[in-house]
Amino acid sequence: MQKTIISAIAALTLAAAGAMTVAPADAGPADRAAAKKKATQFAFQGSGFGTRVAGGQVPAGSDTTAWHVIGCSNKAGLTRRNFVAEEQLVPGAARAEEITTRLTTRQRGGVTSTTSTSDVARVVLNESGLGRLQINAISSVSKAFHDKGGFGALTETTVGRISFVPTGQDPQNFPVPTPGQPVEIPGLARIAIGDMSKGKNADMARAQADGLTIRLLPSNTQVRIAHTDARIEKGVTTGLMSGSSMGARSSLLGGVAQVGRTPLSVMPCAGTDGEERIKSIAHVPLAEGIDLRNLTSRQLGVQTKRKARGFEFGRVGVAEFDQADLLIRNVTGQVNVSRVIGKGLKRNINGTEVGKIMFQGQEQSFDPGEDTIEIPGVAVITKNIVERSRQGIHVIALQVKLLDGTDVESVVNLGEANLRIKRAAR
Repeated sequence: MQKTIISAIAALTLAAAGAMTVAPADAGPADRAAAKKKATQFAFQGSGFGTRVAGGQVPAGSDTTAWHVIGCSNKAGLTRRNFVAEEQLVPGAARAEEITTRLTTRQRGGVTSTTSTSDVARVVLNESGLGRLQINAISSVSKAFHDKGGFGALTETTVGRISFVPTGQDPQNFPVPTPGQPVEIPGLARIAIGDMSKGKNADMARAQADGLTIRLLPSNTQVRIAHTDARIEKGVTTGLMSGSSMGARSSLLGGVAQVGRTPLSVMPCAGTDGEERIKSIAHVPLAEGIDLRNLTSRQLGVQTKRKARGFEFGRVGVAEFDQADLLIRNVTGQVNVSRVIGKGLKRNINGTEVGKIMFQGQEQSFDPGEDTIEIPGVAVITKNIVERSRQGIHVIALQVKLLDGTDVESVVNLGEANLRIKRAAR
């Protein structure tokens, strides 16, 4: 059996400028004056990074540079900064210089906001035999806010100059790309304005932007430059929630190939206002010989002036390995958390079920006091993997480690859920 599974896993790979159009003027960088920290009824989230590389035909990758985050805070007056002087994006072929990320939360003059700003002074691309390309002054700003008119979102991206020095020739200036109109330097790179999105409703607002997306043509490598993300939502009274749930999460070939979290539900900071939210997927073929069906994630978060509570729920109806040689049914992971002012936190995994495990038509059971079943040469199956923290709890109902006779582990988590509730600032 394992030969079919491992050969399928081995085939997987990780799926892995002048001013551009500008949003309204008040989307610009946040006021840099010092702000006093104070609690609000809003939840803030923000993140940003200077660069991120995704490999192409010639695999190349880098961590995010100058990355920073504000996650689920109800405090106005926060400022977070990160700076990187220089980063080699693709060794010998691309680098970025003077990369800055700045995140803020503010409340003044009737306006409550969170702003994410990313600036990259220059990106330099070198390709042997072709020449040198330099892009200056790349910036993006995302702002989400609430004022007397309700929620709103703004984005702004700007790019300075693009210059190219072909090998043995005079310098050339290229126009800055505009939305839908990328600029291509033949044989070297395609430069496009990055994606921007804004959204709002009666409860929240979110803004996201990328300054540029650069594709290095020789290797088909993509570089995202100056990413920003800002979100604000109302409804925080007692607790700040963070969590997620999924039917399944897979890491194949010891993490070389990640096959995601499916279907993924992510808890908003303020919860779901008492609404149960559900996501479902009927069929997920991970690889030849690995098949999942009827996956669901559910969540709920609600809070009053004294109590915040919620749950996260992930379920898989059927998991088949090698055409049902190993068959697992009805696995559910659930976590439940509540926080009451003056009484602290309670958490449990009530509702978690490991389901039914069959191998070659025979039901497999856990011995009394044991959490693991080993099917020799095929898989090690572990139930109820629980991690508790001061603010919440995480559970994997069933974890399947596929065996291939080596030290490399391929893991499929079935029924996974996580929820934390942090005390809101008062």
